[in-house]
Amino acid sequence: MKSYLRGIAATCLLGVMCLRVEANGPSQPAYPLYATTGAGNILVFAGPESYTEFASGLNNPGGIAIDPKGNVFVVEAGANRVLKYSAPNTFSVYGYVTSPASLALDACGNLFVSSVLDGTVTMFTGPMQSRIYAANLHHPVGVALDQEQQVHVSQFGDETNGSVVKLRDDGSATNVATGLASVRAISFAPDGALVLTQDDATGSVSKYPVPGAGVQIVTDLYYPFGAFAGPDGTIFVAQPSSITRYSADGNSNEAVTSGAFYPNHVAWQSAVKRHNFCARRR
Repeated sequence: MKSYLRGIAATCLLGVMCLRVEANGPSQPAYPLYATTGAGNILVFAGPESYTEFASGLNNPGGIAIDPKGNVFVVEAGANRVLKYSAPNTFSVYGYVTSPASLALDACGNLFVSSVLDGTVTMFTGPMQSRIYAANLHHPVGVALDQEQQVHVSQFGDETNGSVVKLRDDGSATNVATGLASVRAISFAPDGALVLTQDDATGSVSKYPVPGAGVQIVTDLYYPFGAFAGPDGTIFVAQPSSITRYSADGNSNEAVTSGAFYPNHVAWQSAVKRHNFCARRR
């Protein structure tokens, strides 16, 4: 397929290069892109087939998030803990969660971590400072925040109980999308649409206007575990042997890497500004 990328190099985080995509309106950075791998690494991609190793030796790393200061948060599922990296291979234990799967940062710096087996989402307000934000969920996997900083979670299951729900600060949940077999990663595009992956027979990426009916924009994927909508609207999808960047409508794509890295999750550095509800949420 024809590439839709046009860019110029610019100095960016960690001394790597950024790719700026010239789209409608002002250009926005598309890289660096962070990815966790089944080999126990965190990789930082400066562009297609261009990466450096940020960290190694992790025990089954999963969800990853990067705050505006460049701190990297990652769940280490094999050790039931959440790590915070302040620099490459320099980390501290941020907290402990049973069977953590994914995480997301809000504009206040609060960290939300899903627990597949416990059916909970834990909110961390700082190192070793946490509380249960929501409970009684059905195998919560993906975590993402919308433009209003509302927490959303994907519940892994079949067509009868697989869904995406929106969580309130009081712990209540509202359905956003239902009937989703094997839903995993969720993210929000710049236009506010919910982006999700399903690793069922179709292996798909779908977009849901909120509210609105979902539309599959990519199909025939092989276990799309991770997905992230970048600030320019393009969508990065991690499969066991590749990371691919799709246009916002899914009609064109370019390989970020086709190496056997076994990528799990992907994320881009957050740039959201602090909201006035921060004191309330704490």
